Amino acid sequence: YGRYAWQFQYLPEDHDDGEKEFLGEKGNFTGEDIVQIICKQDATATFISRHICNFFLADEVPVTQWPYEAPNNPKLIKKLKKVYFETNYNIKEMLRVLFLSEEFKDRSNFYKKVKSPSELVISVMRLTDKFGNGPRLDARNVFLAMVNMGQHIYNPPTVEGWHGGLEWSDTGTLVERINFCSEQFGDTESPGVKKMVDSLVSRYSETPSDFIDSCMEILGSIEIGEETKKTLISFAKEHKSEESLTPTDYVKTMLQLITTTREYQLC
Repeated sequence: YGRYAWQFQYLPEDHDDGEKEFLGEKGNFTGEDIVQIICKQDATATFISRHICNFFLADEVPVTQWPYEAPNNPKLIKKLKKVYFETNYNIKEMLRVLFLSEEFKDRSNFYKKVKSPSELVISVMRLTDKFGNGPRLDARNVFLAMVNMGQHIYNPPTVEGWHGGLEWSDTGTLVERINFCSEQFGDTESPGVKKMVDSLVSRYSETPSDFIDSCMEILGSIEIGEETKKTLISFAKEHKSEESLTPTDYVKTMLQLITTTREYQLC
């Protein structure tokens, strides 16, 4: 089938057979030799370790600022670098150390990442179960929602990909996120939403604080700040007794409010 465009290829007629100097080393290097020299660098180990922490643990500042800003978890990065060299650059072993580390289990590192549009949209669609198990023609609307939030799947702005973190959120994309969550959790015809509403209606008599806790538990045990919870409790106390607001509407509205909070944008 031939060679894929992104695969490395050695062409003898294009190769420079003379001595070369690269990162302080001299020799008649091949492409593989250059890769090995790069892998041996301390800077490479630092860069990969920080990327792993950025992706799996907590958002870092943009990559362009890394030379000037200290990492969030320097001790963990040092630990990952050690594994990188001890295991002959084995990324799998670096991930094993990360996932078994105390830092990964530390609750202070929970909810330190802004969900990407795809993470937000897919998590919402799983909860609402709107598409069931089969393909749907209207799935394109979900794809377009991600585009409007700033992530065109398989079409990043540059080869670097998307920057992520707080850069996912600006005044425009934040409105798109809020509207999407509100629309999906407001659709009580969706199997997942109907199931959540039916379950929560049975807890309608709970105190506002307990009821909000029940909502967060059914949404995936999310955590919200004290001020956010005070606002939700205030809304619950004010509107629960309204005759125009049925128990179903009350539950649906609370789900919409919780999923449009700042905290729901984090993972």
